[in-house]
Amino acid sequence: MIPRRMDSAGRRAPRARPAKSPVSAVRALLPAALVLAGCATTTDGRLRLRGMEIEGNEEVRDRQILDRLALEAEDGYAWDDERYLDSMLFERDVPRIARIYRAFGYYHATLDAVSLRWTPEGDGVVLTFHVTEGPPTILEHLELTGHEDLPPSVRSDLRAALRVAEGRRLTEDDWDATKDGLRRVLRDHGYPTPRVEGTVRVDPVANTASADLRLEAGTPARFGDVLIDGLEDVPEPSIRAEIGIEPGAPYSAAAVEDARDALVAAGLFSGIEVVEVPRPPDAGNAPDGRGVVDLNVHLDEGNMQRIKLGGGFATEQERQQAELTARWEHRNLFGGLRRIVWNNRFGWAFNFGDPEHIDLGPFGGTSLTFRQPRADDLRLAFLASLKYEAEPVSPEYSTHAIQARMGAERTFRDRTWSLGLHNGVRWVDLWNVSNPEAVAEVPYLLYLLDAILTLDLRDDPLQTREGHYVSLLLRLGVDPSGGAYDDDPQRDFYRYVLVQQDLRGYYRLHERLTLVLRVASGLVLPFGDESLAPPDERLFSGGANSIRGYPFRRIGTWFSCPDDEADCEERVPAGQSVPPAGGNTLWEFSAELRVDIVGGLSAAAFFDAGNVLDGAFRTVYPESISRFHPSVGAGLRYQTVVGPIRLDVAVPLQDDPRLADVGPVAFHLTIGEAF
Repeated sequence: MIPRRMDSAGRRAPRARPAKSPVSAVRALLPAALVLAGCATTTDGRLRLRGMEIEGNEEVRDRQILDRLALEAEDGYAWDDERYLDSMLFERDVPRIARIYRAFGYYHATLDAVSLRWTPEGDGVVLTFHVTEGPPTILEHLELTGHEDLPPSVRSDLRAALRVAEGRRLTEDDWDATKDGLRRVLRDHGYPTPRVEGTVRVDPVANTASADLRLEAGTPARFGDVLIDGLEDVPEPSIRAEIGIEPGAPYSAAAVEDARDALVAAGLFSGIEVVEVPRPPDAGNAPDGRGVVDLNVHLDEGNMQRIKLGGGFATEQERQQAELTARWEHRNLFGGLRRIVWNNRFGWAFNFGDPEHIDLGPFGGTSLTFRQPRADDLRLAFLASLKYEAEPVSPEYSTHAIQARMGAERTFRDRTWSLGLHNGVRWVDLWNVSNPEAVAEVPYLLYLLDAILTLDLRDDPLQTREGHYVSLLLRLGVDPSGGAYDDDPQRDFYRYVLVQQDLRGYYRLHERLTLVLRVASGLVLPFGDESLAPPDERLFSGGANSIRGYPFRRIGTWFSCPDDEADCEERVPAGQSVPPAGGNTLWEFSAELRVDIVGGLSAAAFFDAGNVLDGAFRTVYPESISRFHPSVGAGLRYQTVVGPIRLDVAVPLQDDPRLADVGPVAFHLTIGEAF
């Protein structure tokens, strides 16, 4: 809090009080309103509070004031609880308005009146506080002392931590954040017990303030003993390596926080407590005269076996699906922190918009994954997996696949970077093929070598407000059999390199407003004498998580008849093209503006575009070049424990005769953000 202010002569000034507001008249409104409420009251005489607002405010927003009041109004949604006008809470909030304004730097703000009005439906009232803000208090002078003898890097970080500045309005939140930030900087630079004191002098006549900040860094320190208790089945050497703090290392609060985060990320404990214990001076200092800080780490081991069951339903244009999921996990199988995960997923897809082809068939799979971390580094692990899956690659065909692979994965200390190297084999068989000219209904075998790089700087993977995310996949795929399946080796002998990248940026424009940008691309480069990618590796776009104005994977390469191939029209009618069978080049761009409305409800407006070509940056079908498939739309999200339930409605902006059967509006209902 900002201390008691002084006048320009240095004398203690009387507390600034708002002009006398008609509080007694305001309070008298309540019983009068209750008498007149009629149908707006409940059987016990309470008055429903349908809304609250502030009138007369300019700089301080309604929500900044209303969130600090004891009274709460209904949000106006069907699922919201009923709330009522409580006279006791009202009387507490009347003087609180001026106090809130002082916290935002307005020492002359007054509450002039309070009014009630009926809602148009007559089922409750809206409470309005009428205020006058007055002039703000500007910080005229700021002095920081006690840092003069500290190293230059520390002094620079201290200046960067200042949230208050001369010439700006002085608020309590910024003042408190400044003091907390200065303490954090000193602790991060090796001073475990810093003191930060401040004094603010306010001149209520001139509406200015001056502030002093005094620092006492204290004695720098080193880490001492790291004591761990509470372990039963989890090996202590692995946990010490995860903590990563060695006795004698320079003290840093950031290192303590990183250790705590690493223990949480390990996923082994239900309770984690890390306590710093500075040694008293008479217990001895480090050899260089620094103090010593011991760490007491108390851990409660969690349940190593976990079972999760779930289900879901999703719908979008031309596809609706229901599915069930089951997961079993053991996080310390036979000791050594060996982890095994068994995932199962089964569902059925439909297209209720096409009465002749309603049943799209089953999908799902089962996978068994084994992870063995290194004993002295849990972030380096050997991985092995076996998986079966049946998935619709596109509306034109589906695949059965069995895959076995093994490799290694490295997550770096700050857990933002990860690198994986994997290799294995994948057997694929096609079924439900509706276009045999574009996709051969024959099985094939692939050897895959993958390198995966991920950079995750998001503040929260589920409810991201700020940060960036980058992923890159490099894959070498070869058919080790030489394509010996039928008489057409060009169709079956696949040799290719696949490159895919996904780049996302999240920018917080306002406390309730976030801009999200995404650029994604994919490129398949067949080599040797081949020109095709395997059917399950071909690229498509469209659907709930890409270009939302189009149905699931309906944007791809269209097979049509070049002018110099007369026999082509025996397979494809003249002037027509068959549905997409996938391509070798893909690009997508999306921009989405997300706004929080109230509680877990938010809204979004978005623009999507992208295209798929049959070749690497080229196509033999000129009509594909100019099709960027732009679409615009809007949607709602409601946050749940498993992620946001998302409803998007999108409209394509560009006509494409090859998609003449696609409706003018696309609907998507699913769980999770698009990106």
